[in-house]
Amino acid sequence: MLRLLRTRLFRINKSFLIKNENKEIQYVQNNCLWHQNINFDLNNVNNLEEKTDKKKKIPKIPKITLIHPNNSITVTVLEDAEKLADRRNLQLVHVSDQCKNNRQIYKLVEYSKIKEKEENEEEEEKEKEKKYDKKKIKSTKLFTIKSDIMDYDLNIKINNINKVLKKNHKVKIFFIHRDGIRDGIIESVKSKVQGIFSEQKIKKGNTIFLYSPLEDENNSSKNNTV
Repeated sequence: MLRLLRTRLFRINKSFLIKNENKEIQYVQNNCLWHQNINFDLNNVNNLEEKTDKKKKIPKIPKITLIHPNNSITVTVLEDAEKLADRRNLQLVHVSDQCKNNRQIYKLVEYSKIKEKEENEEEEEKEKEKKYDKKKIKSTKLFTIKSDIMDYDLNIKINNINKVLKKNHKVKIFFIHRDGIRDGIIESVKSKVQGIFSEQKIKKGNTIFLYSPLEDENNSSKNNTV
């Protein structure tokens, strides 16, 4: 291990009073030199110099890729890009972190275009919510049709069934015909109800139809042959 030897010199002045042989008081001043040796570790000195040099180094400011409204591209620093956006009354938008040159990508955009984009996104979100609500099946509504129902009343009943199906409710139609059902009632229901026929049951002389809402309102009634 290398060590550096350094010497420091100090001058010391001492003044004092003494009595001589004749008992006379004399003033005496004595000057002398004193030295001190100080050892320095040379490695520690070098490390200290390196740390000092590192502190003096100014860190590099990372640059960005800036896309202008006319799609031209420049390389600058983020601070200058923000100033440019303020001067031109534009919005600085972060686009991506991935780039071949390891530079982040920003874009200058007009406020009107940002607002238009946000409005379009809101409209799209509303449309998605509407489609989701349409697809969401709600509770099942029960309708009863007696065997002696008149044609006028049957048509009103069928219209009400179609309204309920359009509101995404399932429909269960209960035909009561203990003494036999009038010809044409079931066929009329099957041909006029605007829904997906999914099930038919016969219990104790009664017939049960089960309908689900149409997936597309533009489609006609989808009935299975029974």
